[in-house]
Amino acid sequence: MLKYFFIYFFGLLLSISFGYGQNHVKVREQFRFRDTISIDKYEIQQIGFKAKKLNVDVANYRIVNTKDIEFLQQQTIVRVDLVYTDFPRDENHIELNRKRLLEFNIHFPETMSSSVIEWNIVKQTGPMNAGSVRNYFHGFVVYYREMPTKLEEKRLILDMIEKNQMTDSSVYKVLDRNRAWKNTLVVCDVTGSMAPYTLQILLWLKANAKLNTFDQVVFFNDDEENSTNQTVKLDTSGIWDIESKNGQKVVDVAVDAMMKGNHIENNLEAVCYAI
Repeated sequence: MLKYFFIYFFGLLLSISFGYGQNHVKVREQFRFRDTISIDKYEIQQIGFKAKKLNVDVANYRIVNTKDIEFLQQQTIVRVDLVYTDFPRDENHIELNRKRLLEFNIHFPETMSSSVIEWNIVKQTGPMNAGSVRNYFHGFVVYYREMPTKLEEKRLILDMIEKNQMTDSSVYKVLDRNRAWKNTLVVCDVTGSMAPYTLQILLWLKANAKLNTFDQVVFFNDDEENSTNQTVKLDTSGIWDIESKNGQKVVDVAVDAMMKGNHIENNLEAVCYAI
């Protein structure tokens, strides 16, 4: 019986909890926002992702544009900036911002417990009077990576594999510096939001097929386009496996999994299946 080294790529989650008292939000000590950033006036940052604003009134915490909440719930969020103004000057805004964070958490609970999402608290110092403060944005600026359609994902992956290109190399570097691994079992998420990491694994597997590093690859797809509702009855699809050292054959199975995935959250199911 072959002895497998097991690799599973996933986002490490931190924990955050909220205690509900009178207008109070308690964040666990493990979770830390960065120090408040002070600027004159906030502008959308050009960081390679799209951004959408969730507005709140100057002295309130409720998100006004609720339709944009529904849109963002379908996207892959990478960064959130809570933006407010220091007016009246030097007033304590901690309690109001806590309420705003709680409001955001109600709609996006996963974002505040994710270690891969960047959080910033941004204080605008420009407003000098009650009239000018309303010319400044208040609320959340959410940066996100649009979820590609399955066809777009397939075209992108195949094109980048052909050109041997990738926008991120973090996973690739981990694999590349462990070339001594043998009989490796790889479990890979090919859901749309994981496309940059799927690409790295496929490029590495294809480029290093002759090293006999991997013995079996299992792909799973929870089909984010249709459902992540865990109350939905599990279907019989969602997991594809291949035992082959032919890099192109592995890529073909991965693409098949991308296109046909119709399963709800099944990462642990894929792990159990694999081992």
